Amino acid sequence: MKKRSTKHLKELQKKAVEYYFQNSKNNSLEYISKKFNIAEDMVSNAISKELKKRFDNSFSRRMSRY
Repeated sequence: MKKRSTKHLKELQKKAVEYYFQNSKNNSLEYISKKFNIAEDMVSNAISKELKKRFDNSFSRRMSRY
């Protein structure tokens, strides 16, 4: 089996994160990792980064700085 490139894995992570936020019923890490054929750790890290990004961009976060 050919080794997957970093670019391909990042694309899969983006798709997995989109799937996580769009499908509220089937959003367990195990299910998503099997669906996109990537490790649970990669899915978890990608979701954590996206949540942090969304929190940093949120209105309440911006207003709490003042």
